[in-house]
Amino acid sequence: MDRELRRFRRIASQHTVLVKRLGSAEIEEFAATTAIGLGGCGFTSDERIADGEVLELLISARPEVISAKARVVYTQQLPSGKHEIGVEFISLPEVDREKIQQLLEVTETK
Repeated sequence: MDRELRRFRRIASQHTVLVKRLGSAEIEEFAATTAIGLGGCGFTSDERIADGEVLELLISARPEVISAKARVVYTQQLPSGKHEIGVEFISLPEVDREKIQQLLEVTETK
């Protein structure tokens, strides 16, 4: 996604994320984040996930777990056959927002 369109800064990240598709075809899979910020995250997935789909995410940010509900804003197939998925958070509890803010702050001080 064009960085100019983002309202929130994202940082590169590599965290395990449990992705649960909500709706008629509930499916769970583990994936890995590629970026995270206060407005959303990116991750790679073995499965194609359609734009607009709503997901429940559990992101492992040791020792913490970040819980969020998100909407897919883009999907791009990679040369490896995996899919790059970009999501915006549509429900992020304040405690989890603070955990992401801490990740951002730690990265800024490195």
